[in-house]
Amino acid sequence: MEEAPGKSAYSILKAIEEKYNIRSSTLKLNARSLRRLGLIDFSKGKNAELTINGKVILSVIKNREAENGK
Repeated sequence: MEEAPGKSAYSILKAIEEKYNIRSSTLKLNARSLRRLGLIDFSKGKNAELTINGKVILSVIKNREAENGK
């Protein structure tokens, strides 16, 4: 899923849950792991966002996909 500016972590996880049929507990666990790794930032009352490091990782993934024709 691409960046979703201006959305809370809850609304992003809810959309992923509905679109991909992934349990919310799994998504929350992974979101916390990504936050601990410093790739995303979210807290109560704030919008979720990629950190600088998260944006770098996303860029690498996109470049690899483009190179592989995906």
